[in-house]
Amino acid sequence: MSRRAPLDWLLTTAADKLPTGSPNAPITRERIALTIELVIWDWHGTGDPTTDSIADTNALRSVLLGLPIRGATRAEYAARVRLAAQGVSL
Repeated sequence: MSRRAPLDWLLTTAADKLPTGSPNAPITRERIALTIELVIWDWHGTGDPTTDSIADTNALRSVLLGLPIRGATRAEYAARVRLAAQGVSL
């Protein structure tokens, strides 16, 4: 049985994964999409999508794609995500 993940957990986990490997590389929408998938797998597993995993994906995508990415590195963007996880508006 699946259950929704807390949004702060989703965001913090995403922030941990975003800069992995190349923290100084520019952030891209492709990297964000990959990170979303990995975070959802961490909570829900790699099986077929469920109502809860789809809702979590949409919630995470909404926040991540709502943050400015222009000119940011993966590490800088991860810092923005951490602030969003704490409820800070950017």
